[in-house]
Amino acid sequence: MVAAVVAYLRIGSAVSVLLYGLFAWIIAAAVSSVDRSGDRVPPENWAIWVLTAYFGVGILANLASRSRSERLVMTPVAAVLCACCLVIALA
Repeated sequence: MVAAVVAYLRIGSAVSVLLYGLFAWIIAAAVSSVDRSGDRVPPENWAIWVLTAYFGVGILANLASRSRSERLVMTPVAAVLCACCLVIALA
């Protein structure tokens, strides 16, 4: 039983690492796609907006959490990530 739980946690961690890598790639692509005129290549534009919305929903989800530490720690983290993505999206 414990081994199965550990396996699921490891799979969850691996998926998280892949998602974080994807998020970093989206942000890097969005930042590098702004040309001198300020125009953005469309795929990076919609992707950074999706990521901004994702972190915005994360703020609400963390605020609704029963875990006090999650509300106190992860809500501000999600807010900062959302704000950073918003700045990039509006650039």
